[in-house]
Amino acid sequence: MGCFYEILTSRSLPVVVCIFLKASCHVGIIKTIGIYLEDINISLGTTSTDIGIALGLLNAFSNFPAPIIAALYRHHSIRRLLLIFGTCLASMGVALTSMATSNAQMSIYLSITGLGYCMVHICCTMTLHHVARNFNLLFSISLTGYGVGMFLLPLIAEFLRQAYGWRGGLLIISALMAHIIPVGMAIKFESDESSTQRNDVQSVPSSPPEFNEEAESNISTSKDTEGELDRYS
Repeated sequence: MGCFYEILTSRSLPVVVCIFLKASCHVGIIKTIGIYLEDINISLGTTSTDIGIALGLLNAFSNFPAPIIAALYRHHSIRRLLLIFGTCLASMGVALTSMATSNAQMSIYLSITGLGYCMVHICCTMTLHHVARNFNLLFSISLTGYGVGMFLLPLIAEFLRQAYGWRGGLLIISALMAHIIPVGMAIKFESDESSTQRNDVQSVPSSPPEFNEEAESNISTSKDTEGELDRYS
């Protein structure tokens, strides 16, 4: 119980939630495309092979750019930018997919989604490694999002398909995925804390102005007294 309370009150909670949402959305969007496969083929004139290539690009861009993202993460000044940009790309790519008019556009938009997933995953994993006391436990908890997304998102996709069609369903799912953006903004980085501490140190004066004026007046008074004593002696 104490360990559970520590997780809820620690800096690691937003990071765990962000990885959880990324994992559930990643596997969920693949299952959703599978549910909408027949409607997409009729609407865009694509084949199962074309959709397979598009989903392959989604997974490829979710993993291949990882070394580049990890190298960029070493620059403290752009860590938050990388994370927030990744969360925006993930949901924006799905929203654009709902407006695709050809297989090429769908492949490009899903690749954008995959790049966003890669940026979120790498930034959150490396941040969790720095801030978490029990990295193995928290990371394993966050990965349960894959199971939740595989089970829950197809149910939502099927319900939305009957009411709004595949385009409306993808658009609404992208809006649900956009909830990862405020979670990413809530994550605190080491660079944020160091800048706050630096500002606190700079805002504290070395000594109050009143003290400086009083000290100078005392010094001048003591010098005048010494000069009078020397003249009388």
